[in-house]
Amino acid sequence: MQHPYREGSAPRPDFTLGILRPLGVMLTASIVHDFAYKFGYLPKDDGTKVEVERHVADLLFRDILESVNRIPLLGFIAWFAVRLGWPVVKYNGKPGGGKKPYGAYLVLLVALAVLLTAAAPFSFSAFVSGVATVYAVLYVVTTLFDRTKLIAEKKKTTKA
Repeated sequence: MQHPYREGSAPRPDFTLGILRPLGVMLTASIVHDFAYKFGYLPKDDGTKVEVERHVADLLFRDILESVNRIPLLGFIAWFAVRLGWPVVKYNGKPGGGKKPYGAYLVLLVALAVLLTAAAPFSFSAFVSGVATVYAVLYVVTTLFDRTKLIAEKKKTTKA
């Protein structure tokens, strides 16, 4: 089920295993982000509208993800994905808009070059297994890191 402002702002391939979805850990951030993408502004409590540029909406998306979920890696990956969607996803009903994400595309090209170079000596199945293992380890580490932070914060609040 999609939320009311879902405009498909981030490319979400099925191999994310539910991690990069508009629901779950991304729900809060994706509602704000996708509203800005659909209308080009965010409403204030007094009824006024604050125009938001596309790259600012993307940064807000990343910041909300990092603040709400306390998983900086997830925030960066999701932000990177929405920046990569720049040429194909409309903002305020228009293609493109905002600062062009040249840096994100350069990082993607370098990462792909490194990945392909690293993959060359291995078979396809060994490479996929290695990538899946690294992905799983990063997921577990970020989850444990988040849990540790939550436990530490809970101890702080119960002592106060």
